[in-house]
Amino acid sequence: MNKWQRRIRSYTGYQLQRKVQKFFRKWFLAPLPADVIKTLKSKRVQVLDVGAGGRALGVLLPYAENIDMFMSEASKVEAEKLRAKKHPWHSTTIIGQALGSKNGVETLYVTRSPSLSSLLKPDVSVINQYRFFSSYAEPADGDYEVLREEIVETATLQSVMDKCQIKPYLIKLDTQGTELSILQSGDLSEVQVILIEVDYVPLYTNQPVFEEIDAYLKGQGFSLFRNSPFTADVRKDGKHVKVGGDAIYVRP
Repeated sequence: MNKWQRRIRSYTGYQLQRKVQKFFRKWFLAPLPADVIKTLKSKRVQVLDVGAGGRALGVLLPYAENIDMFMSEASKVEAEKLRAKKHPWHSTTIIGQALGSKNGVETLYVTRSPSLSSLLKPDVSVINQYRFFSSYAEPADGDYEVLREEIVETATLQSVMDKCQIKPYLIKLDTQGTELSILQSGDLSEVQVILIEVDYVPLYTNQPVFEEIDAYLKGQGFSLFRNSPFTADVRKDGKHVKVGGDAIYVRP
């Protein structure tokens, strides 16, 4: 028995189901609308990646030579990692500020898993109801543990766009619960595509959930192209539930 056979046999039925669904979404679902792909192939565009220390924007890699990328990351440590990396984009600008609802300073709650750090405090009472798994189907329940608090400088979406002279064609947000307040802090009238991580239950204190984000973006003239719930999480009472996912919004 080779290592891959041993790994597959070690999965529970639910973990194996998650792997199959992830593979299906990656290879069989259209990653972006056809007109968006056409624009990315034919025009030079600006993209703003808010929460850039998390998952990479792999869906945009085929069009990297046409993208001027602006990357914001709240954690100073993660921002330095971004500066040290070699990026595939036509140009890359690292923004040394966290995006938030206001210009000023806020507390960043740095978690055991850096990608789960947030300007909102993890809500232990909610998180403890679920059993989380990492991308390798390993238990990841402790990843939300707060290791330290940092005071970080924050800026609104509008102030960052004005300061950096950005008119983004696409905005990606993965900021662990603050996505809606960031969107509300800037003018979205020229933005055509939004890639956003959403949660169906509030894992952070005072976190808006999917329905609130969906209502706001539709009120701004966007329509939901695709919503792909994660399948990694299960409630500790054994019920399988949607906790979070990725959503794509476009202008009709």
